[in-house]
Parts: sequence; C-alpha cells; structure tokens
Amino acid sequence: MTSFSSHFEVCFQDPFGKDSYSNVQQSDNAALKGFDAVDWAGLNQATHEKHQDVLEDFYFYEVRDAQHGDSSAPLNAINISAESTYGDQLKASGPLLTLRYIRPVETVSKGFFGIGGGKMKINSLETVMEGCDIAFSRRCLEAFVRADKNFLAASVIDNGRSD
Repeated sequence: MTSFSSHFEVCFQDPFGKDSYSNVQQSDNAALKGFDAVDWAGLNQATHEKHQDVLEDFYFYEVRDAQHGDSSAPLNAINISAESTYGDQLKASGPLLTLRYIRPVETVSKGFFGIGGGKMKINSLETVMEGCDIAFSRRCLEAFVRADKNFLAASVIDNGRSD
C-alpha cells in the first residue's frame, strides 16, 4: 500500500522540555524510527519520580501529513501521548498510551433550517482510544504513514470515541 504523502511533519514533545523536534521532511520510515526511539517506560517513570522538573505534563509523539500545509485545511494526523503509568502498574502492563486519530471527513450542511441546497464541507474529526500498548500504537502509526485506512477504520474508528 502506498503512502498518501511521501513526507510527514513529526513532532515530539518531551516532558522535560528537551529533545523536542519538528521536521517536515520526514519519510514514513523515519517517522516510525522516531516513535521507536521514544523510551515511553523511562519517561513515565521519570515524570513520576521527578515531577517537579516536568515542564510538559502532556507529552506526545505526533505525525501529520505534510500535504496539510495550509493551516485552514482539515488536519490529517495521529497523536500518541503517554498516560500516567508508573511503579507496579508500569511493571505489570508496560506504558499505556492514548491514541488520537484526526482525519478529514466530508459533511453536508443543509442550510438555514434545512432550506436550500446542501453544501459540502470538509472538517477534522478526532477519534480517541485510551489504554493502548506500545505495539498497538506503533501498528496504528504504521497504518497511518502507509495510508492503510482499512486498518485504522477497523482498529481505531470502530473502537474509539469521537470527540
């Protein structure tokens, strides 16, 4: 399956404010390698033990379709953020992550009080899944960069909640 974009904007927000980066010219493989490089278990434990040093409680790894470009266009992205897992819980389950799949969706407005012709509009729709493990999150990220919409629909859209 081919990618819908050959380049992605990748952003990692480190909870301690270091090593944050954003790069528009990431390939699909580089986006996956970047995710693999994040030490989710170590960051979860460190944010618990050194909370006074934490600059960002919401830390995440996000990949956006670089074709998005225009800030008024609907977002097409996947955002993976850490849940607070540490100590015995971290040892028992490993790091838990929240997955947000944001994608453009076509909607039709019916006009004022349903009068007038329908107008097509494209909006961003976000589906959220909590309690995901690293392997599942990586598989979703891989599906996103490879444009495997069938996997994302079956695994995320059908099982998550839309906000």
